[in-house]
Amino acid sequence: KQPHPPVVKAHPPVAAANDQAPKALTKKGAQLEAAGDWYQARGFYMKLEKIPGYSGIAVYKQAWAAFQANDTDAALALAQKAAGMSGAQKMDAKFLYADALYRHGDFDRAKNMYIGLRKVSPADKKSQAAKKIAACNRMLKLPEADGVVD
Repeated sequence: KQPHPPVVKAHPPVAAANDQAPKALTKKGAQLEAAGDWYQARGFYMKLEKIPGYSGIAVYKQAWAAFQANDTDAALALAQKAAGMSGAQKMDAKFLYADALYRHGDFDRAKNMYIGLRKVSPADKKSQAAKKIAACNRMLKLPEADGVVD
């Protein structure tokens, strides 16, 4: 009697990314963020990163989740990466990178980033940058308005 050849089960076809996939991943990530589950949210944004046209915002969202989870090193790396990618997240990613520098205790570099960002920011972000410059100045024992030039 001859042995039977092994039975190979066919895997179901992998669904191609469609218009629903990015929306579903983004929605699930936002739900996890709202629940404070930053680790799981980051996982969904990692999946979103693989979908063409969504990588910039996905890397930024990963950086945000890492920052919220106090994974400052990952937040620094991811925010820097997102800031260099094309997309609407560039300015927010640069602010997040500076925030991560601040949290890391690198107040000089954070302040320099905020000063640079303030120069190219719209009005609402200018005041945000000025407050962050003042916070750096407090940590550096400098006058609060140091570096804020109009």
